[in-house]
Order: sequence, then C-alpha cells, then structure tokens
Amino acid sequence: MNKNRIRGLSNASKTVRDKIVNITSDNPLKISELSKILDMNINNLRTRYVYKMIKAGTLKRENARYSPIYSAKETLTD
Repeated sequence: MNKNRIRGLSNASKTVRDKIVNITSDNPLKISELSKILDMNINNLRTRYVYKMIKAGTLKRENARYSPIYSAKETLTD
C-alpha cells in the first residue's frame, strides 16, 4: 500500500460510486440491472458499494430498487 495515500476512497472506488449515483438518478434500478450496466459481479457491487452507500446516506432502497438520496442534478444546482 502506498504510504502517501490518504485513508479514504480510492479514485476507482469514487468513480464507481459516482456512476451508481448518475445511473440511478433518472430512474431507480434493481441490483441486477445495475450490475449489468456496470458489468460488475452482483455480490461485489452489493457488498463493496451499495451497502456502504446506503449506510453513508448516499443511496436508498425502495421496492427492491436503488436510487440516490439526492440526485446528481440536485447537487449540481445547489
């Protein structure tokens, strides 16, 4: 591990999280749909990103579909 790296999200992880928010902003998606769009294993997507984003308050789950708490469009206009 790089000693100079500040603890937190890697650039790759932040990119995936941003993609999840952008993709689900227009319409909420099921985890299987999100997995196909991102071309990621459904279990890795769920455990590495989705669960953590829900816990952090970035993402919400309603009726088995995921969407951001605040859409990407709302954060740009604030």
